[in-house]
Amino acid sequence: SKSDGTVYVKDAQTTYTYELPQEPGGADVQAWVTAYEAWLNSHGARGFVWGGPYMVGGQIHALMRKDNGSSSTFSYKVVVVDTNASLSAFVQNQANPLGADGYYLAVPAYLGPFGVSSTVAIFRKDLQGSARYGYEVLSNPASDGDLVAQINTEGARGYRFKVPFVSGGAQVNLYEKDLSQSSTFRFYDFASQQTSAGFLTQANAEGQKGSSLMGAYGLPSGAIRDFYFEPASCTGFLCDTRSLFGL
Repeated sequence: SKSDGTVYVKDAQTTYTYELPQEPGGADVQAWVTAYEAWLNSHGARGFVWGGPYMVGGQIHALMRKDNGSSSTFSYKVVVVDTNASLSAFVQNQANPLGADGYYLAVPAYLGPFGVSSTVAIFRKDLQGSARYGYEVLSNPASDGDLVAQINTEGARGYRFKVPFVSGGAQVNLYEKDLSQSSTFRFYDFASQQTSAGFLTQANAEGQKGSSLMGAYGLPSGAIRDFYFEPASCTGFLCDTRSLFGL
């Protein structure tokens, strides 16, 4: 059977530096948002990207990653999310306007230390880059075949599947696109591997073909499939392997 473990991916001839700083707090939601954005920007100015929360010794830290082969520095925006509004409204009113200014939606929903009322979205801008981003929200299809078809139809338009969301009591799917290039994405899936060795064998075989791992994903029928994608005419991190939810 599968056991818990960490999978490492190499997709470029570079090296990386990691840090695990402790996250800042705040007296209230707005104070925390202000402090967190300033804290992210201090790391972004050093070339680090936020990689998600990481528990060490009972304390929450943030995993920070720097590409040592890149001169990029980053600006961050932390936006409070109205959890009562639809994801479509968030995309229209916040994600797409910021995307047009070069801010990538790195984290659609992140819980701060004050519960649901402090759900935030984290946007990141490469200050040396020229990418501009667009987002779309589509209803989740009822059948497995229709879901795979939707993901590939969007991929043919340059929109990469990002993450499923529950919005208004129903699941919707969020897609993302780098508007500065004409990329396409083809997605395909295999039966989920039941052993770590089988998973690594499959993933490495597909990687040798130039495909990237999306991860194990639950289809509408409840079946779990291992998804991969093949980018074309694509440069930048949207082409690369990352965790299922974009970190």
